[in-house]
Amino acid sequence: MASYSIVICTYNGQKTISQAIDAILALHLYNTHVKEVLIVDNASTDNTKKIIEDYIRKNSKIKYIYESKPGLSHARRRAVEANGDWVIYVDDDNILDQHWLDVLEKVIVAHPDVGVINGAVIAVPTDVLSLEEECRLSLMYRNLACTHIGSIDYPAKENKNPMGAGMCIPTHVLREISQEGWLDLLGRTGENLSSGEDTELCNKVFGKGYTYICDYRMRMQHLIPKSRLSQKNVDRLLEGLITSRYQLISSQRYYLLKRIARGVKYVLVYLCACFPTKDNWKNECRREKKVVSKVFIKCLTNDKLFCRKFG
Repeated sequence: MASYSIVICTYNGQKTISQAIDAILALHLYNTHVKEVLIVDNASTDNTKKIIEDYIRKNSKIKYIYESKPGLSHARRRAVEANGDWVIYVDDDNILDQHWLDVLEKVIVAHPDVGVINGAVIAVPTDVLSLEEECRLSLMYRNLACTHIGSIDYPAKENKNPMGAGMCIPTHVLREISQEGWLDLLGRTGENLSSGEDTELCNKVFGKGYTYICDYRMRMQHLIPKSRLSQKNVDRLLEGLITSRYQLISSQRYYLLKRIARGVKYVLVYLCACFPTKDNWKNECRREKKVVSKVFIKCLTNDKLFCRKFG
């Protein structure tokens, strides 16, 4: 029987962190399987700390950790302090289903070589959305680390790319990776929406011979306020995602060839996206493709194609 340390990484999460904590406390196997709930405050400037302190007074398993270095990667590294057999990473806007741990326990028993586990992440808007915002959500939900929108009552393609939200990793593997040097990518830092640290971390786990399982029976809601679906915020998210993708390519062997191949692809994507249609959904899709293409090409230009930069 495995024990779990649930790690909530938060930055200015006062609006949703109570819902995330309440869902954890309501887990079916919380009393028997959850060793602790570590809440890592990544230098919040709002009321987050006070909310956490209120919970600590009521529940001895909840612990507060302050991480002064900005960056989600630094916050996630604090999980090496966990005492459970497995670390479960949860964001401050994630709501775990009551039976989430029940399924996780079955997955671990059935797959002894697994090193990274995810479940279904369901995008749930917290506000009434306009047609334009609904369109953006339908295009962007995968980039928001979700597998479904609103419900899981429809087929979804298999998820082969690990996500940080709801990610489970053996604690001893995280400690090994930390001792070897941790990660190059920082992840989100305040208003900077760069990512990619999840992929880098998982690649290190897979490099040790472990496998990946995504079981949609493990269900979790990801709360999405309409502010995250504004054109400005979507563009910032896309810029962060593509910049991180570029950095990952730059850290690999044969990075120059991979840059050239990806650069050619994005030039073609950009040219194809320059032709508007009468369909608003298609136009929004093409606009986002242009943003993505321009960011990658800008990275190539800044590095003069050959330079190799990290971070």
